[in-house]
Amino acid sequence: MNSIPERPSIGNGGIDANRLVESNDPADLRPAPQRTPKFDDARFDGFPRISPRRTRAERAQRRRTLANTLPVAASASGRKSNTDPSTRDKEQWLRREFKKMRDNITDEASKPSREILERVISGSLKPVAERTINEVYWEHILLRFIDNVPLDIDRNYAEGLTLTLCGTAQFIVTGHKGIARSARTLKALLDTTEYVIIDTVIRETGEEGGWVTERWGYNDGHKQVVDGIDTFLIRDGKIIVKMINYTVEDAQPADVFYHRIGVPLPSNAGLPS
Repeated sequence: MNSIPERPSIGNGGIDANRLVESNDPADLRPAPQRTPKFDDARFDGFPRISPRRTRAERAQRRRTLANTLPVAASASGRKSNTDPSTRDKEQWLRREFKKMRDNITDEASKPSREILERVISGSLKPVAERTINEVYWEHILLRFIDNVPLDIDRNYAEGLTLTLCGTAQFIVTGHKGIARSARTLKALLDTTEYVIIDTVIRETGEEGGWVTERWGYNDGHKQVVDGIDTFLIRDGKIIVKMINYTVEDAQPADVFYHRIGVPLPSNAGLPS
């Protein structure tokens, strides 16, 4: 009697999630080699077959496709983000956004301090090793709002970072190159940095550092995100683990968008300034 062959993994095209090859290229998450079982067609009629492994040329084509299509999505609306706080208008914009953040955070201990805002505006940032979990996280948020990704990565992310993305962008990367790739992907998909921080919970855990969970949304009149969730593990003044989820979809009217994310409709809701 024939022995029953191993059941192949149906999800993820036969990829064993525990044996993924580490890569900073989202198109290059290669499955480990697997033995192709011999099926008894009469006994396993209709049973799903293992997806064929992509060749090197096919993986290269996927990378070219990603590089060629993401920037198109970013330029579809023709909008560009100008958030330099050294200009008076954008400094005032950042102050307004900061107030919205503080107002949306329900947990008092998780709110950002005004000192962090003033340090980001002035450029006089606190020494890395002297910061609390709260200060690391909110400095990261404010630097992303003003689109200073290089400084954010240098100050707030550990070299040994592990980053996982789910939703529209799905890949696993490591280190500073990995977080830079993630930032480029987000910028290609969403035209501005004018996110909505829906709520944040920050917890210090002593010598082990601390963790943060953040809910966020986005709506620029063209694209939106209503399910943004980021989770951070922070230790010794650096983010060492981060998990991100967001799904980009066509924008809905402001009242519908804010109702979906559970935030009161701002008096000046509409297209970002």
